[in-house]
Amino acid sequence: AVMAAQVSLHQAPLPPPGWCVTACAPARVDLSGGWSDTPPLCWEAQGGGAVLNVAVALGTSGGGPELPLSARARRLAETAVLLVPWEGLAANSSGPAGEGGGEGVLLTQMSQLEACSDPAAPFALLRAAILSCGVLKLGRGAPPLQAQLLALGGGVEVRCHSALPHGSGLGTSSILGACAIAAAAGAFGVSLDGRSLAHATLQLEQRLSSRGGWQDQVGGIYPGLKLATCSPRAPPSVEVRLLELSEPARVALDAHLVLAFTGKTRLARGLLEGVLRRWHGGSEEVVAALDELVVGAHAMAAALEAADIARAGACLDRYWQLKRLLCLDAEPPAVSRMLARARPYVHGAALAGAGGGGFLCMLTRAPNAHAELAAALAPEGAHVFTACVVHGQGMVLTHEPFRETAARVFS
Repeated sequence: AVMAAQVSLHQAPLPPPGWCVTACAPARVDLSGGWSDTPPLCWEAQGGGAVLNVAVALGTSGGGPELPLSARARRLAETAVLLVPWEGLAANSSGPAGEGGGEGVLLTQMSQLEACSDPAAPFALLRAAILSCGVLKLGRGAPPLQAQLLALGGGVEVRCHSALPHGSGLGTSSILGACAIAAAAGAFGVSLDGRSLAHATLQLEQRLSSRGGWQDQVGGIYPGLKLATCSPRAPPSVEVRLLELSEPARVALDAHLVLAFTGKTRLARGLLEGVLRRWHGGSEEVVAALDELVVGAHAMAAALEAADIARAGACLDRYWQLKRLLCLDAEPPAVSRMLARARPYVHGAALAGAGGGGFLCMLTRAPNAHAELAAALAPEGAHVFTACVVHGQGMVLTHEPFRETAARVFS
């Protein structure tokens, strides 16, 4: 059903050989509704799926906050696909979906491009992104890769980069996949609208066998707060409503949203498999939790639109309770200690993403309480960040001649 989700391509200017298309995107913090976006839950559950999340960048010591996720595609005259590590990664580093450092790989056959079913394989995410951008004919009877690239005017070099720690819970792999799809499509002279890009990224996840949902990429493609929904039918079709916050509501969110990196990483795929087993086993507890997650996403949207941080914090706490109910391993002991230390300072808190580690999201009682939380969490080894909500833009695409690309800073 996922592979039948609608993906529409639009003609765009074809960059000259040697030009680059770069896609930069924020991370996402899910504030309510996560898990309800996961296939097949999002069409098998009675209420479908609904997630309220927010686009964020993290404050840095060098000035303005940076959009942390990037992919760049460079047009090649040669009929080949070149997948290379981002220049900033050390040779022995590793990133999401096998996008580690070391040597690049040159692909001239479709079978090489299709070798992406293991998410940990070298450049699996980039291989899946090129397959998912919609420009290549796939399946039995499809022309050879080099013949297709010749018809498209040449090949492409693709790389991606994340400034976030592995296992952050901030949607890194899916948003990087969306960036890579958008950049590669642009290098071939096509573009995708937001919904098509979200669906194409969902298909990328299927090709990687990681079976993720759609809320991560929605969080990075679209700016600010958004409520994303999916009706209970297959194939999935994601609708996105951007929340137009009043100035008081926007100021309140900026002042009360705080992130802390727990230092604990986790693999969402392992957590997902456990939830799906319980769903397919007919667990009444899981069914009820999914229904409540959908209701909770709408409740969180209403609370934040009303600038009611206390009510939003209560929604966030309930969201975390539901995550723990769905996934029994979501809260390791170290995170329990962090939550206990943070409790006097927050209305609500939850681990981002599937849980188990990564970033802790908090809605504070007092505005701008970063210093107090940093002091409270320091004994547990957590590091507090300024969560900069990206209100005005989501993913940004640029076209330019090849050069080393600095991080994109937003204002």
